[in-house]
Amino acid sequence: MSITGIMCIAIKQVINDNVIGEIFTVYKEEPIPFHNLLDMVLKIDCLISDIEKLKAQGMKPVPRWTSDKFQTSWKSLYFFLIDVKYSQHSTWQGTMRYSGKAGEICFKSVLDLLKKMLDIMYMKPIMADMEKRKHG
Repeated sequence: MSITGIMCIAIKQVINDNVIGEIFTVYKEEPIPFHNLLDMVLKIDCLISDIEKLKAQGMKPVPRWTSDKFQTSWKSLYFFLIDVKYSQHSTWQGTMRYSGKAGEICFKSVLDLLKKMLDIMYMKPIMADMEKRKHG
């Protein structure tokens, strides 16, 4: 069972290794902006705590996947779907999907999730550069 439901992480910019984007969740009306990876992790950690409290109070998730803000987030540089299934001692376990790849990737901790996200973000430009060199 999922703690948070699916959270969407839209990476809008990567400038000098600084990752900027938004978090979308079915428990908040507006996207939550973040300005670097630490900010993203801290905000997701607060969200997990908030969502657990809201669920205990009987709040139901409200799908927001049709909102204009969510629809434009699909045009982000990178788009991750995160499903936190367990949270204990300020770490998370769950699954991740990302734009351009079918199937789920499991993560066992926050650090594992960040490493996998960074591998994806930095591998895409490397693969594109290799293709250019191969055909160029």
